[in-house]
Amino acid sequence: METFLAIASRRDERRYRPRPVPAAVVERVLDAGRLSGSSRNGQPWTFVVPEARDRIELLAQAVHVPANITSAGLVVAILYLSWIAVARVALPALAAAGPGPKGGP
Repeated sequence: METFLAIASRRDERRYRPRPVPAAVVERVLDAGRLSGSSRNGQPWTFVVPEARDRIELLAQAVHVPANITSAGLVVAILYLSWIAVARVALPALAAAGPGPKGGP
């Protein structure tokens, strides 16, 4: 299938089977994400696969339709770390801490 056709004809599916996804399939999904491109190969993300039911339910609270998460056989959370976001948090904290020993950082 042509790439454009595959993308243009994509359909979202939100009715999931409650059975677990085989480990080999999970590895393939995670490998595809790990190998995907990013600017300057920075890959500023982490893939988290919660397995404990309480963790999945907690994660589901963060989305618009929690049932999309709680009914899935596999949940993959993608955590994105932006250096800009880190700087916004870290720089004010460093400034508030004052100079280090002998006036250095």
